[in-house]
Amino acid sequence: MSQTRSFYKQLKHKFTESYTLVSWFSFSSRVLNGIIIIPILFSYYEIEDIYYLFITQTILSLAILFDWGLRSTGTRFIAYKSSKKTSNNLDNIDIIKNESLQKIFKYFCTIYLIIAPLAIILIFTICNYFIGNKYEGVDNISILALFISFAFGVNTILSPYRVLMEGLNNVRIIKIYEGFINLFLFSVSLIAVKNRLDIIFIIFISTAYLMVPNIVCFLLKNKNKIRLKYQIGFKIDKLLIKIIKDSSKVALTNISTLGLIHFTALINTKYCTKAESTSYLLLLRIWSYIRDFTYSPFLNKIPMLSKIYGDGDIKKLNYEISRSKYQIVMIFLFFSIITIIFGEQIFKLINRDIIFSNTVCCLLTIGFLVSRMSAINIQSSHVMGEIISQKIDIPGGIVSGSLLLVSVFIYNTLNPIIITSINVFVNIAVYLPLSIMLSKNNTKTNVDLKLLLISTITITSLLFLI
Repeated sequence: MSQTRSFYKQLKHKFTESYTLVSWFSFSSRVLNGIIIIPILFSYYEIEDIYYLFITQTILSLAILFDWGLRSTGTRFIAYKSSKKTSNNLDNIDIIKNESLQKIFKYFCTIYLIIAPLAIILIFTICNYFIGNKYEGVDNISILALFISFAFGVNTILSPYRVLMEGLNNVRIIKIYEGFINLFLFSVSLIAVKNRLDIIFIIFISTAYLMVPNIVCFLLKNKNKIRLKYQIGFKIDKLLIKIIKDSSKVALTNISTLGLIHFTALINTKYCTKAESTSYLLLLRIWSYIRDFTYSPFLNKIPMLSKIYGDGDIKKLNYEISRSKYQIVMIFLFFSIITIIFGEQIFKLINRDIIFSNTVCCLLTIGFLVSRMSAINIQSSHVMGEIISQKIDIPGGIVSGSLLLVSVFIYNTLNPIIITSINVFVNIAVYLPLSIMLSKNNTKTNVDLKLLLISTITITSLLFLI
């Protein structure tokens, strides 16, 4: 009996101490909504209902734009502040080291509070424009838009708690709590779908998923009795300038990359039928799940990596980054290949109206894979205190936007093959080369070229074999 108890205790310890395992637990609990709920939705609801659910979820994906790069910036700053020492070559973080934790937290509380009303207004406008009166299933679309925009506002106000708790390296416990709450929301969704409740109720639950991480961090901060107060106020000093400067660079990156992906998905709905748009939004969601599943363990390591850099252990930092890159690419390739091989049969079982395109899937795989390799190079430099994302993502965003506009002008359409082809071209021609040249991580070049070659050959071969 004691041996069994000891075994479970060791197993629990290994699980709670692993960034990868807790990240996958949290993410898997959220993805259940897509793996199980979505196929049932196609059986119980009309394609129009699912179409508007996907549009709403795409709008919810814009939450990262209203963060304005503050989360990654604040997490990094607080991790620097809590590190043991600063070596002589780390002048770029001396400003943070010289400030109190309360002041750093106070500044982020203030900035997020300013952003909150702007987020509410913009999301309300976007919801009304893309859903509007086109959806006959909703008597008053403004109520739905108001609920979603209000959720964005509350989420933004609570964001400083997530910055604080992740910066203090509480990522693992946050992900465990997130996972259990997501499982509860999944259970509620399943009951709602099985009882064929109005699709609006499903949209409300999807919106609740958005708020889970920040609510968890708010509760954990109070539970751990961290003596920092949610205060408002700031003065124009070096700390404020550094926060705005660094977060703005990250924000421009988010707008140029993720913003462009989600906005093109929304604009695509204007040129395609509901069935075609729903099919593409579903494929985009599947590959987003694969991307997030493989990349989230690395993202959750960033507070730890920032602390390693703050401690001056560059050799260990480079090892962790290189290992993460191999792990991400191999796992991403595995799940993408499985989805491409069996996807068409699964789609036919779910609903015959939705379309599975092997070409779009292969293009999504290469595009997302190369973008993750570039993202690791960019995040590596961010960890080392040098923000380079805007030097890469703004040129990439301009090229992508220009090519999309040209496509609309010439072909008078914006179909999934055009969107994904442009995404692949820009990632290989702009994002990856610039990230290799500008990143401070000296393990990157050989690793990137090997992984790019393996990935391209594998996916191209698969496309011709299917």
